Order: sequence, then C-alpha cells, then structure tokens
Amino acid sequence: MRKYALLLLVLVIAAGVGGCIQEVGKGIDEFTGGLFESNPKAEATIAEINAVAKLKSDLAMEEGFKAIASRKGISIAPQVHLVDPVIDNLYYETVKVEVFLLLVNNPDFCHQAKKKILDRLDKLQSESNKQAILKAINKRVIGVKNNIPPVN
Repeated sequence: MRKYALLLLVLVIAAGVGGCIQEVGKGIDEFTGGLFESNPKAEATIAEINAVAKLKSDLAMEEGFKAIASRKGISIAPQVHLVDPVIDNLYYETVKVEVFLLLVNNPDFCHQAKKKILDRLDKLQSESNKQAILKAINKRVIGVKNNIPPVN
C-alpha cells in the first residue's frame, strides 16, 4: 500500500512540475519576443547570412547583406544575427553603414536589432557614420522617414 501511495505522490508531483515547466517556457518565449523560437524561415535566413559572410568577395557580401537587410518580412532573429557578420566581415565602413541604414528603414525593423546595432556602434571608426545611423534610428523612432511606423 505504501508503494502505491508513494508512486501516486511521485506522479502528482511530476505532473505539477511538468505544468510549471511548460508555463515557464511560455513566459520565456513572451519575454524574448520570439528571438529563440524555432522558425524554419528565420533559420534559413540565418543560414543565408552565414553563407554570405563566408564569401570571398566584398562586393558579393555587400549585395547579399543588402538584399537580406531590405527583405520584407524579415523576422527578429535574422535581423539581430545580421549585425555581427556585417561588422566583422565587410571591409568598407561605408558599406556597413549602408547595410544598417537599409535594415533601420525596413518596415519590419525591430527593437532587438536596434539594440544590437547600438551595442556594436563603437566598432565603426567614423563619427559621421555613427551619427548617420543614430539619425536614421531617431527618425525611425519618431516615424518621420517614409511613413514608417515607429519602433520606439
């Protein structure tokens, strides 16, 4: 009898903990804004960004990164992921700025990408380039550029 009571107690505890874990998982997804959710389209775009970053030609990387940054419907994770390869792999700073400006002016530009760009802004050498990005973000935040909805 004691074995059955103990088994029943273990099952009840396991069921309760399982429900808590599921709720915690939902809360994490809400907190991260879907940044880590499994999304085949986002995963494919991230793989594309990684492939573009491995190209030997700076011009080819420029074209690839610009195409991705301006893509309509680009989700959060690829936007965030794009920042590091652009900073780390493109040679010309002006091209890096052009890619970031395309991303900032993309209607799907998100808070997480904005933060990532601002976090890496110190990697640019030119103050005027930093200011250009900050100005574009500021215009984007207040919704001035091309009737783009504000991101703030």
